[in-house]
Amino acid sequence: MQKQVFESVNVRQELAIVREELDDHLEAINDATNEIQSNNEMLLQVMERMEKMAERVDAIAWYLKRKDRSFSDDNVCDVEPLTKREKDVFSALYELNATNAGVTYKDIARRLGMTQALVQSYITALIDKGVPVEKRYVNKEARVALRPAFMTLQAKTNIVGVDSKLTAWM
Repeated sequence: MQKQVFESVNVRQELAIVREELDDHLEAINDATNEIQSNNEMLLQVMERMEKMAERVDAIAWYLKRKDRSFSDDNVCDVEPLTKREKDVFSALYELNATNAGVTYKDIARRLGMTQALVQSYITALIDKGVPVEKRYVNKEARVALRPAFMTLQAKTNIVGVDSKLTAWM
């Protein structure tokens, strides 16, 4: 009987030791979880700041690309010839941009049955070829638009077929 009591006391002591070790592990896990959560929150803040910086850098890049390009009746020929798909994207941008509020890549993609990434690459190609596309962000969403003067010139030259040099005196 004394042996059973002795064994019972040893088992209790061993269980108490195991319990203490498990509590230590649980505390370490909770500390690690809190640290991970803090790191995650910090990363989200950094990502948000990086997104804002990317928007600013993008706006600066667009500005610099078109800084020296002023479009008037005299330099309309500065636009390089467009491919068929670039013309399709240009036409969709022209048609959807009737309000001058700008359109999203998603709007153009939906109109043409393309992906947004593909539309974005075509818009970049248009800019590289000299088309005066303006870009701005509305609620963290990129919107692109043609300059109103360029749209008017396109309407006169390509849609109506009026030579703007002939109408300059009017």
